[in-house]
Amino acid sequence: MVVEFEHQKIKRLRVSKGLSLRELARQLTENNKTKVSRSALLFWETGETHPNLRSLIALANFYEKNVEYFFKRR
Repeated sequence: MVVEFEHQKIKRLRVSKGLSLRELARQLTENNKTKVSRSALLFWETGETHPNLRSLIALANFYEKNVEYFFKRR
């Protein structure tokens, strides 16, 4: 089984909440005590890099999703 990170879901969720990259980065940093930059979010949304586990958990908590939501099994 192959598991892929679905980077486009990060942007889809951010846009659906009406947040800018900067605002989401600020909220993730404040709420989870993990430093997330605007540029890191941009790289995650475009698939250039992937969030580390701590940041992925912060995203999942912020959007009230399970971490598995960001992955697709093939």
